[in-house]
Amino acid sequence: MSTFIAQIAQELISSPLPLHQQMVVLPNQRAEIFLREALKPHLKGPTLLPLFTTVDGFISNAGDLLVVEPLVLLIQLHQCYNEARYEAYPDREPESLGSFLSWGQTLLSDFEEIDRYKLNPAHVLGDLYNVQKLAEWDLEPENETALMGQYSDFVALLPSTYERFKNALLARGEAHSGLASRYLSENLERIDNYLNRNGVKRVLVAGLNALNTAELTIIGQLKNHWNTTVMWDLDPHYVNMKEHEAGLFLRAHKDRQKIFGNDVPTTKNRSSDFLTVPKEITPVGASKYSGQAKTVSATLERWAKEGVPAQNIAVILADETLLNPVLSILPESYDKVNITMGYPLDQTKVAATVRLWIGAVE
Repeated sequence: MSTFIAQIAQELISSPLPLHQQMVVLPNQRAEIFLREALKPHLKGPTLLPLFTTVDGFISNAGDLLVVEPLVLLIQLHQCYNEARYEAYPDREPESLGSFLSWGQTLLSDFEEIDRYKLNPAHVLGDLYNVQKLAEWDLEPENETALMGQYSDFVALLPSTYERFKNALLARGEAHSGLASRYLSENLERIDNYLNRNGVKRVLVAGLNALNTAELTIIGQLKNHWNTTVMWDLDPHYVNMKEHEAGLFLRAHKDRQKIFGNDVPTTKNRSSDFLTVPKEITPVGASKYSGQAKTVSATLERWAKEGVPAQNIAVILADETLLNPVLSILPESYDKVNITMGYPLDQTKVAATVRLWIGAVE
């Protein structure tokens, strides 16, 4: 069985263009690590590799915007919200940062989704206000609670808060991921400038699945104006089964010939690895985090004795709090292990510092 990473490597090598004139857009940086390894057997000497980038990295670099960390975004959003609040209700106290952080992440996520799907913020946020007023329409004045009134006032501030937040970020050359996607999709000439600046003659977009409206617009620009190939990591088993959620977006992409051209997802002449590749599944009972960590360690130790290469192993954790126990008990047989879980942010020294700072501010 040829892995998807191996297929990408073969596609790059098969091109008449040299590797350094090609760009590969991948879902994440982890895929880049394995793709570099897959290219090594094809190279006979020192070679300039393709320009590797994640889809988020491509959007950020082509749009020349810095995608800011969520905590910094929340602090900026808090400031913009209070500015809008003061303009509308100058006699009210500003929202404290501690109180804002309890719901600000939800608001930030909503703003990101509005931009990812290129929705009209005035319509979306205005409709939200109208829905709230309809809910209060048949209430007698004496039945309208103070909390309901405060919520209506809050919803009314959202369009102004969105515009202030967007303008403040763009003025500094910054963005959240949704805004960066929207900005590039509305300024497509920046894609041409970016690719020309990097000497790119061919773009390979590989392994993407769920694509929002802004990303579809960007890929459409690449397909229509550049030498671009789109490769899909799919299996006929779940793509052809209409009830299977894993193939939901791939089935939708089949009807997007205007965007993907001849590269729409297809299961033609593809066998199902899901159904044909043998699998060995061994359930193991383990109580508490320490027991689960010891089970992982014992399994890795056994695989090391069986000669299983480290690059063929993925440790998938269900809970990020398991990461530290697992890392502390890994066997010496493997100096590196691929663990599919990020380090818990709330356990970092930065998080502790921020908590102290918020406490001091309040």
